[in-house]
Amino acid sequence: MDLENLNLNLDLEGNLNLEGNLLRGPSVMEALGKALSSEGGPRVRTLNLRGNALEPSGVQALMEAFSSLTQQQQQQEEEQALPLESLDLSRTKARVGGVKALAEAMKAKKLTSLRTLDLHGNDVRSEGTRHLASAVNAGGVPNLRVLVLRETGLTHVNGGGYSVRGERDFSPLSELLSTTSLPELEEFDLSSNYLFRVTQQAAEGAGGGADPASRTPVSPDVFLSKRFPKLRKLLLDGNCMSDGQLELFFGELGRDGAPSLEELVLFGTTETAERFSNAITSSHLPQLRRLQMRMDIPVGRGQSRELLRTRNQASAINLARSLTSGNTRHLQSLDLQGLSFVSDGSLLALAEGIRGGGLSLLENLVFDPLGGLEDTLDDIPGDFLHRIGVRREEGDEGLGGIAAGLGAGGLEFLCDLSLSVKCGEEESEGCIALGEVLGAGRVKSLRNVKLDWHSHQSFGAVCEGVSRGSLAAPVLLDVVLRGEGPLTQKTVTAFSEVIRGGKLSGLRRIRLMPFGGEECSGGAGEVLGEAFSHAEARMDSLEEVSMRHSIQLQNGGLLIDTGDVFVKGLSRGSVRFPSLQRLFKNAPYVSVLSSTYLSEMVAAGRVPSLREMDLEFSGSRCQAAVSAFGLALSSPSISSLRSLTISFRRDRDPLFPPAREPQGEEKSVAMDAVRMFSEALSGGSLRHLEHASFGGLTDLDEVRILCEGLGSGKLQSLNSLWLGNITFGADEAAGWRVLSEVLVAEKVPCLQTVRFFSMSINDNHFLTLTEAWGTHQPPPLTNLRFVQTTPLSTNAVEALRTMYKSGRMPHLLSAELGHNVRVEII
Repeated sequence: MDLENLNLNLDLEGNLNLEGNLLRGPSVMEALGKALSSEGGPRVRTLNLRGNALEPSGVQALMEAFSSLTQQQQQQEEEQALPLESLDLSRTKARVGGVKALAEAMKAKKLTSLRTLDLHGNDVRSEGTRHLASAVNAGGVPNLRVLVLRETGLTHVNGGGYSVRGERDFSPLSELLSTTSLPELEEFDLSSNYLFRVTQQAAEGAGGGADPASRTPVSPDVFLSKRFPKLRKLLLDGNCMSDGQLELFFGELGRDGAPSLEELVLFGTTETAERFSNAITSSHLPQLRRLQMRMDIPVGRGQSRELLRTRNQASAINLARSLTSGNTRHLQSLDLQGLSFVSDGSLLALAEGIRGGGLSLLENLVFDPLGGLEDTLDDIPGDFLHRIGVRREEGDEGLGGIAAGLGAGGLEFLCDLSLSVKCGEEESEGCIALGEVLGAGRVKSLRNVKLDWHSHQSFGAVCEGVSRGSLAAPVLLDVVLRGEGPLTQKTVTAFSEVIRGGKLSGLRRIRLMPFGGEECSGGAGEVLGEAFSHAEARMDSLEEVSMRHSIQLQNGGLLIDTGDVFVKGLSRGSVRFPSLQRLFKNAPYVSVLSSTYLSEMVAAGRVPSLREMDLEFSGSRCQAAVSAFGLALSSPSISSLRSLTISFRRDRDPLFPPAREPQGEEKSVAMDAVRMFSEALSGGSLRHLEHASFGGLTDLDEVRILCEGLGSGKLQSLNSLWLGNITFGADEAAGWRVLSEVLVAEKVPCLQTVRFFSMSINDNHFLTLTEAWGTHQPPPLTNLRFVQTTPLSTNAVEALRTMYKSGRMPHLLSAELGHNVRVEII
């Protein structure tokens, strides 16, 4: 292997980042390992292989290369094979075999300099945990400071689909945690591994048979034992403890000589809050700097419901008071998800404590209020807060409190504000107050605001408040309007007026749910589009507009597409949108009218940064759309495109009937459109495309013309290609031969994903592709998908496996060969 072809990204400090290089297989890893461990080779201290599908064989080859140093080199390195300090193998499909190979290298003392090891997202299982434990206990990584085992199924006997119900064997993890060979460990991440709970069925089926250790979950107090004296960061998200386990865990915190935790992530219930409060009150966490606690609060039924509610309220309030008691004075980040579902009184207690100086270093505060926030942020001395996040705020009253807190003038370091809100149309005072304080620029340090509004009706009140000032750069605003039902005429009017007046020039992203309904005419979309393009709007910061179309029946039976009328309004005038990258992101379809308007904007140079275009050429308006796109292709700004989707026939738009065979003039126009686009591909103006999707071609001639452009060799950056709703006429075999001649490395050297959808394909068609890949080098495909109802046969599956085993498709991870036929290649 020629290492010069790799994106080595080796900096002067010896950090080698190979993430995203599609490395795979033993030969590649063997060459890399030898290059890194050879005399005179690069002195790599950090090796990042994240996301490369190395497989067990690839990891094994790398480790064997690490172990192949000569005795002389070992002596020169004082028996340390490599100066490697950080190894990232996360999501490399290492699995049990890869972990075993890693463990062997550790036992051979080839990785003794290692300080960071990341195995996140690998299917380690209990068997792999046993190998890792053996290597650690053998002193293979005596200097390890960071160990990431997140989402690795450490106690599961069988891989995949990890849950509390899977067959379990806890003894290997117990062996790992009982080690005395990690004295330097500072950070331990075991999130999402179901460490502390097991069902009776899983316990009875545990891999250790009658051995009680194999059936018994690990005791959480082991993390705080003398075995890990320097532990500072413990991440246990997704691992819920029982009351007895909590008692052991927090009891160990109070032990003399217990590690002084600085960062803790927990998932728990009411008992977790109670135990945590006691630990703080007892000064067991004096160095805590970051706390994230996700609460799963039981609500009970019948008489127990009120008893639980009373207990939950008390525990939440006590936790809030303990956090601000002065015993966690170093706390900088506090994320209490679910805490205030118990009691909004907990937030009041938290606010009182902060006002009292209990958390003077706090920079990041995230919580879930229920309302009643009028006193929560009002008087908080926020001269230290950098970020505030509020989830699921309901009601106008709480917004008033947030507005008062923002307007008090004390949040002089606040940079980021995120609010998720739901309140009705009749609730407006708090919404107006919030808009007013944002428009007045009371928080001088504020740079990013996100308003996630779950009620269309009240957003107009926010706009009214903003209109009394302005929200402009350097403050950037992201708005999501996801309320139930249509966006009303009243809200659209208020929103349009504040934009047209230049009061929201800091708008960066906007996501709108459907217009429509009885209260909003189709013209409202056009009004909003015109507001964006108004000369005074100054939308220089706008990067993304996402809108779901809706179809309305207007007077006289005319169907109106609200997306069309929005873009129609947007396209009027000559105002430029210098930062706009995406329009209609995630929309279910784009009509021919929208395509025409957008192409006209590109041709006029009004969207020089546009990265994505979705276009439709069909029906009686096809000629206008094609002409507009032709002009767009001659614009210098077309080179900014990274994603292009073109449908030559309408198949999803409810305004028109399903795809059909074009006739007469329409067929001629469609052919012209295909030819024009193919010439653009060949001419190089679309050379930066990374994703392309084409649909609706109806005969072999059109396919040949398109493939001339695809096969021109100018698409050096294309990594994703979707082809759908394509028919070849009478000679389907010839059509697939034409496609197979294009889908080769010579023509599309970076292609990783190919998807065929809504096309008729059988085994013979598929074999046409594999035969071409047998005689010509295939592109570096990682995913191959045939989305269709009728699956291909086992012959196609075996042909693909044979191709992979031959080494001609070394990067392929999986393939979908029709409905319910998914082939895992590795």
